[in-house]
Amino acid sequence: MTATLSAGDGFASYRIVRLIGAGGMGTMYLAHDDDLDRPVALKLMSRGLADDADLKARFLREAKTAARLDHPNIVSVYARGVHEGQLYIAMQFIEGSDASWPIKAGHGMPMDRAVRIVSETAAALDFAHVRGILHRDVKPANILLAQSESGQLERVLLADFGIAKALEDTADQTHTGLVLASFQYAAPEQFDPQVTLDHRVDVYALGATFYHLLTGQQPFSGSTMAQLISGHLHQAPPRPSAHGLPMEFDRIIATALAKNREHRYPTCGALAADARDAFAALNRSGRPLPPSATPTAEGPSSRSDPTSVAPQGAYVAPTMMRPHHPANFAYPSPPQKNKKSAFAALAVVGTLAFTALLAWAVLSVGDSGEPDAEAVKTLSTSDTPRPATDLALDVTAPITQPACDGSGIVVLGSAVTPGRYDAEVQQMLNAFPGAAYLRTDQVCSSLRPRTEAGNPIYAVYRYAGRVQSEVCSAVRAAGGGAYGKWLDKTTDPGYIIPC
Repeated sequence: MTATLSAGDGFASYRIVRLIGAGGMGTMYLAHDDDLDRPVALKLMSRGLADDADLKARFLREAKTAARLDHPNIVSVYARGVHEGQLYIAMQFIEGSDASWPIKAGHGMPMDRAVRIVSETAAALDFAHVRGILHRDVKPANILLAQSESGQLERVLLADFGIAKALEDTADQTHTGLVLASFQYAAPEQFDPQVTLDHRVDVYALGATFYHLLTGQQPFSGSTMAQLISGHLHQAPPRPSAHGLPMEFDRIIATALAKNREHRYPTCGALAADARDAFAALNRSGRPLPPSATPTAEGPSSRSDPTSVAPQGAYVAPTMMRPHHPANFAYPSPPQKNKKSAFAALAVVGTLAFTALLAWAVLSVGDSGEPDAEAVKTLSTSDTPRPATDLALDVTAPITQPACDGSGIVVLGSAVTPGRYDAEVQQMLNAFPGAAYLRTDQVCSSLRPRTEAGNPIYAVYRYAGRVQSEVCSAVRAAGGGAYGKWLDKTTDPGYIIPC
C-alpha cells in the first residue's frame, strides 16, 4: 500500500495539501514544494508495485522519459526519487479539469473547442514522437484543461507519459501480460503481439479522442474487454454525422481510425490540420452549425500573432498553420497481414520500436509551391561533394547536400526505417511541395548521423534563415513537431535550437 498522507504532512521536501486521486500505480497529492515555493502534483507509487523490479524500473523510466519533453502542451516533470523507501515523482500541478469532464453527460463539446484541444494535443504528441517517445494512452482523461486568465483560452496539456516507451527500450523491459493502453482508444495493432508499434498508435488514439469530444460517445461500444477489442479490430469507424455533426468530420475520423495504420494520417499534426481546415471551411460556407458547435466569438487576440506579448502568466498557443494533410494526399496500400486473435492479444504487448520519426511542419511558400530563392542558393552552394548516386532515394526530388555554413533549417520529418525510406520521404515531399531531403550522415556533423539502432536517417527540411530569431519564427509558424537545427561542423548533433 502507498503511504497514507494527510494535509500538513511532510514528504521529502514537500508538504501535503490534499489528495487528488488514486489509481493502480499509486496515489496523487497536491503538495507544496517548500524548497522552490511552488505547488506540485506529487505521485507516490504503491509500495506493493515497487516490490516488482520491472514495474519499479518502468516508474523510474516514466520520470526520465517525461523529463525530456519540454513543451508548453506537456505536463512538466520536476523531480523523481525515493524517500523512506517510497518512490515518488513531482510534476507540474494544473489547476482545472481534464477533457473528459465536459463530455461526461454524454454530450459532445462545441466543435471549435474540440478542434482546438485536439490541435494542441497533437502538437504535444508530434513533439514527443520526433524525439522517439510514444504516449500510448491518449484519451480525454489524460488531456488537462488548465484554468485561464479572464479573456484567455484554456491551456491544453497532455499528461501521463507514464506508459510511454522510448526507442532504447528493449523486449525484456516489457511487462508481459500487461496491456497498457485504455481499450476504448487503443489501435488494432496494440492487440497483436507480433506487431512492432510506432507513432501511429497515438494517431489512432487521438482520432478516437476527437470523436469522443465531438459526440460525447466512445468510438466503439461494449461492456466487456472482448467487445471493445472486437470493435477496434472489425467494426467500421464511427461517423460523427450520425450524431448530427457535419459530414466533413466523417472522413477525418475514418482516416484517423483506419484499421491499417498505413492508411492513417502520417502524424497527429496532419489530423489536427485537417480538422481545423474542415471547421474553417464550414464557417466560410455559411452553413448552420449544430447548436452545441456554435463557434466562440473571440475576436483578435495574441493567439494569432506569435510576436505579440501576452499578459504575465498567460499562455500563447502556437500559431494556426496551413493544412498538413492536403485533400489529395495519397496513402500507399501495403500487403495485408494475417491478424492474430483478439483474445490471444491480451497476453502480451509487443515491444515498441518507433519506426518512423515524422515531425511535420508547413512554412510559407508561394502559390507555385517552389522553394524560395535563399533556399535554392543554400542547396546549391555546397562546398563538399554531393552524395553518391546510390544513396539517393527513388523519389521525385534529388537528394541534396547543403553547405555547412551556419544556416538554420526546420526539420519537417525523418525517415529511419530501412525498406521504407522511399515511401516515407515521398509522402513528406508530396505533402510539402518545395521541401528538400538529405541523408544526415552525408552532410554536416551538427546533424545526428544515425539512429540508436544504427540506421541511416533521411530528413526532409526547409531552409529557415541564419539567425536564431528567424529559425524560431519559422518553427513557431510551423507548429507541431517541427524543430530547428544549425548546419555547421561544430554544433553537437544532439542540440536543437531553443525557441
